[in-house]
Amino acid sequence: MFHIYLLTTTVILSPVLQVKEKVNKQKRELDEGSTENKMAQLALDKTAEEFRQLHEERQAAMERWNEAAMVVRNRDQTIQELYEK
Repeated sequence: MFHIYLLTTTVILSPVLQVKEKVNKQKRELDEGSTENKMAQLALDKTAEEFRQLHEERQAAMERWNEAAMVVRNRDQTIQELYEK
């Protein structure tokens, strides 16, 4: 009787242990995937912030360039007007 109980318990527990092991493995894989996802999201956020900053700097440089071009045009016009007098 003890042998039958032991055999029955082993037969029943074996699939349960296999399922439990499979679940634990999937949890580990999920945790690893989640960690990788968080790291990728942080890298993406940092890249996006750097892009925004560079875009703002580029816009400011273009604005200064346009202002400088306008100053040069105004000086050229003034020189042309003085030359024509």
